[in-house]
Amino acid sequence: MRIQQFYATQDAFTDPDAFSGLYDDLPKSPSELRDIVSRLIIHVAWAAQYGIPPDTTMPRETQAAGERLKQTQSLLPGSLRANRLPEKRSFGTCRAYSILHCSMLRYQAIPARIRCGFATYFTTCPFEDHWICEFWSSADTRWVRADAQLDELHRKQLGTGFDPVDLPAGTFLTAGQAWQLARGGGVSEDAIGHGAARGLWFIRVNMYRDLLVLRNQPVSAWDTGGMRARQARFSTVKLSPPSIHLQK
Repeated sequence: MRIQQFYATQDAFTDPDAFSGLYDDLPKSPSELRDIVSRLIIHVAWAAQYGIPPDTTMPRETQAAGERLKQTQSLLPGSLRANRLPEKRSFGTCRAYSILHCSMLRYQAIPARIRCGFATYFTTCPFEDHWICEFWSSADTRWVRADAQLDELHRKQLGTGFDPVDLPAGTFLTAGQAWQLARGGGVSEDAIGHGAARGLWFIRVNMYRDLLVLRNQPVSAWDTGGMRARQARFSTVKLSPPSIHLQK
């Protein structure tokens, strides 16, 4: 199976399930889809900056695209194109944005995959633990990295001047790239991680996560039993995993 075909197929996490009809009126370009995703979710760590009260329950569990879409409809039924006030968006982490963006891209038959690594454009850490989505550009014959978390508020406060649907080289490193950088002495290992959790051990954890996600398994420590059940249902689909050398 060609690598592009593997990543154009929905999996347990990206499958929109019963809510696939919500994708029918969406634009087809990766950039426009990224913009839509950025307005559907609020990152729990940024909630206060959207005016969300601190006592609000903000779940951060990894959800399949179908579950995310169901929650989206419970907050504001109708087209995903609709402008949503902060209180009408669901909560999640960077992984939530990447899963939903990947789902929409695959629905348009655009090969896409989620990546785990570290971003350099946040202020909390020089190389901050982060997840993005990358898609295959037939025109450029390359994987293009996009960050759906970067909505207008993010870009303004972070001062990012680059295109969030085509991250420049060096703005996001896969976990493997971060490992090579730290081991080669290009940067201190303490500059890579999340909060106080930094160093080679953390990079190693993300390397495993990235390897898993390349097999369409964006798992986390807080994944629910229901999510694991959905993954088991999809395990019957015969898709050969991509060779490791094809992840670059």
